[in-house]
Amino acid sequence: MKKYYLLILCCLFFIILLLFGIKIYMSIPKLAYVRTAVLIEKFDGMKYANEEFQKTIEKYQSQFETLQVELNNKKEVLGQNIGKMSSSERERQDKLIAIEEEKLNRFAQAINEKSKKENEKLMEGVLNQVNTFIAKYAKSKRYTFVFGTSLDGNILYGDEVKDITDEILIELNKEF
Repeated sequence: MKKYYLLILCCLFFIILLLFGIKIYMSIPKLAYVRTAVLIEKFDGMKYANEEFQKTIEKYQSQFETLQVELNNKKEVLGQNIGKMSSSERERQDKLIAIEEEKLNRFAQAINEKSKKENEKLMEGVLNQVNTFIAKYAKSKRYTFVFGTSLDGNILYGDEVKDITDEILIELNKEF
């Protein structure tokens, strides 16, 4: 009988020790990092956003080139007819050309600004998508922290075992 009590006591001791060990293990933070630049660069959503942005840039470039050709044609016509014009007519045509040049410059500035805003909007959408996915992934894999590397040097070294960039990239592209 005494042996059974001793055996039961030993079993209880090991169960308590095991439970205590599990509690300690569960309280240890699970850490990982992601190579942010690689993730963004290889993310299919980023590739798609870049393609869409390029289409927009090409459209703007085409519009600009059309206006520029029109302006150059007007200058050429003016140059051909300059000898036939009175000085007041020449002055009026020069002012019209100057106005057209100014319009073209304003258009170039406007499309540059619009392009910049569209690029920022696309980037924001991609980054939000990536950050949301990383948070969801980290929760599902029970990570306490997932750090991102950057050129700013917020992580100077990380053991490759803790690098989950490729895992996240595969899952993120599946979801995209």
